[in-house]
Amino acid sequence: MLRKVKKVALASLGCKVNQYDATALANLFEKRGYKIVNFSEEADIYVINTCTVTHLADRKSRQLIRRAKRKNPVSLVVVTGCYAQVSPEEVKSIPEVDVVAGTYDLAQIVDLVEKHKGEAPIKTKYNLVRRFNCVQAYEELPVLSLPERTRAYVKIQEGCNNICTYCIIPYARGPLRSRQPEKVLGEVASLTQKGFKEIVLTGIHIGAYGQDLGSQINLTTLLSFLTKIPTLKRLRLSSIEPQDVNSTLIEFVATQPKICRHLHIPLQSGDNEILRSMGRRYNISEYRDLVNLIREQINGVALATDLIVGFPGETEQQFKNTYLFIQEMAFSRLHVFKYS
Repeated sequence: MLRKVKKVALASLGCKVNQYDATALANLFEKRGYKIVNFSEEADIYVINTCTVTHLADRKSRQLIRRAKRKNPVSLVVVTGCYAQVSPEEVKSIPEVDVVAGTYDLAQIVDLVEKHKGEAPIKTKYNLVRRFNCVQAYEELPVLSLPERTRAYVKIQEGCNNICTYCIIPYARGPLRSRQPEKVLGEVASLTQKGFKEIVLTGIHIGAYGQDLGSQINLTTLLSFLTKIPTLKRLRLSSIEPQDVNSTLIEFVATQPKICRHLHIPLQSGDNEILRSMGRRYNISEYRDLVNLIREQINGVALATDLIVGFPGETEQQFKNTYLFIQEMAFSRLHVFKYS
C-alpha cells in the first residue's frame, strides 16, 4: 500500500525548459497534497522528465528509469519529456515504465496518479502522448513556488517552427505556441515580489515569441512590459536565434538597464556550406555583421554560442573554417556538441 502522505521524486534531464516543466509539475503534485523528495530517496511515484537531443540523453533517461524501480519496485514510474514524446512506444516497452506522457498536457499526469493512488504497483500501462496536430494552444503551467534562490526561470513560449536538419526538437515540442503576455507578467511580478532578483526568460524559440498572437506583440514589446514591473531588478534572455536579433531588440537591450548585457546566439558552424546543409537561416557574413552591430551598440556585452562538430559530411577544412571564425568572434563562452 502507498503511504498516507505520498512521496514524489522528480528528475529532469536537458534544457532549462525541461527544468521549468518539472518544477511546474512538482507544484501541481504539492497542490494535491504530495510531498516532493529527492530523486535518490525512496518514493511512491517517480517522474523522469527526459531529453532526446542526443543518443547519450536517451541512454541517461533509461538509466534513471531503471534506477527508480530498483529504489522502490512497487513505485509508479512516469516518463515524460522529449524522449517520451518522440518515441512513446519504445519508452512504453521498457519494463520499469508505467506511464508515458510526452511534453504536452502534463496536468493529466497528476490526475492519473490520483486515479491509481491505492494501487502498488498499478496493473495497466498508459500511453498519454498526444500528437501535435491536435495541439493548438500554450499549456499554462505556472511555477508557483521554487527553492530559495536568487534566479528564477520563466517560460514564455513552447515549440519551434524552424526545421533545422539536425534537430529533433520541433517533433518533440511541436509548433510555436506563445504564452499570453499577461500570464508572463503575472508570474514575473509574483516571483520578484517573493524576492527573486533575476528572471531568465526561457523557451524553445523565444525570438519567435508572439508570432502566433498577432501583430501587436513580439519579444521586444514583451520586454518593454516586463521592465516596467517595479519589483523586477534584473532580466536575462536565454538562447535566441540570429535571425531573431533585430535592430529594435538590440537598441532596447542597449538602453534598458534592467536587461543583462549577455546574449546567447547559436552559430552551430562557421562554414557556409555546412550551415546550408543544417538548414540554418543565415550565412557567416550575416552572423559577423550581427555580432559587430551588437558590440557597437551594447556596451560591455558578453556573447555566447552553440556549436556542432562532426556534422555529416563536414571536412577537415570546414572544421578549420569554424575554428578560425570562432577565434575571430572571440565569444565569452562556447557550448560545443558532438553530432549525435
